[in-house]
Amino acid sequence: MPTVRLRHSVNWYSVNLSLFALLVLLIAIATVLYTSSERNFHWWIDWYYKTIEVASAFRQSPIAGISNFLQSLGAERNKIYTLPLVPFILLFGESRLVYQIGLALVYLLPFSLVMGGLGTRLIAANSIAVFWSTAIFSLLIPINWIPTFLGIPDTGGAVLIGLAVWIYLQNMRLKRWWRVPAIGVLLGAAILFRRHFAYGAIAVLVAMSLQASIFFWTAKRIKPQLAWQKLRQVAVKIGLIAIICFITLAAIAWQFTYNALVTDYRGLYASWSFPIDTIVELYAAYFGWATLILAALGFLVGIVTRTLYLPAFSFIWLFGVVSVVEWLILLRYANVFYCLHLSPIVVLGLASGVWTAYLKLKGNFRHLALGIVVCYLASNLAIALTPIGNFQHSLRSLWTLNIPPLVRADYDEVIRLVAYLRQIATNKKPIYIVGFQRLQLNSGMVRAVERSVYKQNERDNLLLLGVPQVDSQDFYPVERLLQAEYVVIPHPLPNFESDFTKVPVVGEWLPLREHDVVTVVSNAFRQNWEIAKDFQLLPIQFRLADGAVVSIYRRLRPTSIETAIHTLATMQQRIGQRPGGQLDWMSLSHLWQDNKVTKNITRSYRLLAYSVPGRGTQPISFLYLGTLTNRTQVTGKVTLFGKTCNGATLTIEMRDRQGQLVSAIASQSFTHKSHKLQVSLASHNPEPAYLLLNVQTSDKNDLIKSCIVDINSLKISNF
Repeated sequence: MPTVRLRHSVNWYSVNLSLFALLVLLIAIATVLYTSSERNFHWWIDWYYKTIEVASAFRQSPIAGISNFLQSLGAERNKIYTLPLVPFILLFGESRLVYQIGLALVYLLPFSLVMGGLGTRLIAANSIAVFWSTAIFSLLIPINWIPTFLGIPDTGGAVLIGLAVWIYLQNMRLKRWWRVPAIGVLLGAAILFRRHFAYGAIAVLVAMSLQASIFFWTAKRIKPQLAWQKLRQVAVKIGLIAIICFITLAAIAWQFTYNALVTDYRGLYASWSFPIDTIVELYAAYFGWATLILAALGFLVGIVTRTLYLPAFSFIWLFGVVSVVEWLILLRYANVFYCLHLSPIVVLGLASGVWTAYLKLKGNFRHLALGIVVCYLASNLAIALTPIGNFQHSLRSLWTLNIPPLVRADYDEVIRLVAYLRQIATNKKPIYIVGFQRLQLNSGMVRAVERSVYKQNERDNLLLLGVPQVDSQDFYPVERLLQAEYVVIPHPLPNFESDFTKVPVVGEWLPLREHDVVTVVSNAFRQNWEIAKDFQLLPIQFRLADGAVVSIYRRLRPTSIETAIHTLATMQQRIGQRPGGQLDWMSLSHLWQDNKVTKNITRSYRLLAYSVPGRGTQPISFLYLGTLTNRTQVTGKVTLFGKTCNGATLTIEMRDRQGQLVSAIASQSFTHKSHKLQVSLASHNPEPAYLLLNVQTSDKNDLIKSCIVDINSLKISNF
């Protein structure tokens, strides 16, 4: 016969198991209902399709699957997140619904459990009750569901950050040796999972440092020598956490780590930064003003009534302040998944308030307070995730922004557009899709339609050029326009600005002024620039739900060098500041696969001209758009590859903004496999705009047929 103590243990075990099963069931049902109600093309950075790729590789063999995964580790968006999802795909199939359920159970469920664990470190009450209630509160905040419903795995990064915080809160002096490496590895893993969690890791380390300072100043008045000793110990441990975090990153993905260190992401993502007042309003709309007020009051009354553990609260508060400074003042990025950096603070604030009311209020006051909070949270969830929340009222901002399942009204019309493109753009003819808003039309949307509708014919997929969409991270459109055989342009382009009522939150949140690299192409065709005359407007049009009319242009003839340069000069004038991803060299080739431009670590350049069958007799041209004076020297190293390569000739000349020649043509021939390049130029124009470099084989009728020309360490020196 079991003892009373054992019986209680069994009961709590049953309770925990039952609540866990209930949580799993609720998450699965909610995911099925939401996903099944959508009628949309899932386009967000191909998270779903990357998972299918890895699962397909594992289906071939474990080695193939591991190889596919490992090859992604150096990429900006790796496939680490796919590994826990692969069993779902292999067991239950490749449907979008299976992927969504897997995403919810693998990442959203642990997120709620981690929030429960953090609640037990913060709130002085029955730990089991606090754990499960806080886990449930995390699921009553609608914005926590949205990354999962979008098919984005970022919640996994929030889980890793939360686990690191939970380990720290168990012993803030970090006395157990294993806590330091565990926290460091978790922070590094979070950054590997999704790069923007580097800001979460920074927030954790800064909050630890600030709290150590608070402990120091508190103890210094009593035992100064001991205070200094403990401060040094904690400082060393925090430093070790940072070092272990870096080692984790470098050991698993060195190329990713190196790119993160040398890339100016603040500059590349400058276009995503909104004004502070706008971003505060948007994040408030993501959570609902009443939610934020309740969370703030929860912390306040919890501290005043001593319901919260003060050391844990101080860390949570410091972590929250640092996170708010990062996301609402410094970065100011608006995409919905960034809310995961602030959501844990809101969850813990709500849990603090509810438990304070439960413990400190009595009778009807307690019932009233808890009833109001529960009714608000339930109504907030319904208003946010179902169509009933699509209404306007002066008090609407108290609730979360409406984020119902996305139903695309022009679903069939978009399919018709893609079918037409597949009909006319045969044999992999390159297509330039003008657009930046995935909710309207862009290349990502077209690719998503193909994957959804033409699953069995992926070999026939359209060749969609990688085109610029954002000023701060992309490049001038000229290079891709020269390569395009078809140009697809919706008009008008979306103009949502920052009016939250006119675009679902799953849209691309960017100020309109940051899309000049897109609008300039639309204007070039609507205003009939010289480059537009090389194309013909096709008679068929397509109408999208927002009233935009999609027109398609087909190339009639190759664009001349003069027109290409003049178009570039006009675009530079219209766009203003150079796009953040634009290099000093660009290709003016009509073929996308016959050249490559890269920038070396030494800030010199490498130009490659490839052998492409049937290219014709025109040279492969590269344009330098950096700073020039009327006296310039070009230096580098030229290497020829190819068994039958008999040599190549480089010609270099200066051009003005009209594309006209303003210097003598300098040339240098190469017959050996490797040779030094050194050419000097003088312009009769005091301010030449561009430098044109042409690559051609010695036999002008046999252009780059058997040669690969590698121009490396290329530098421009002005005198």
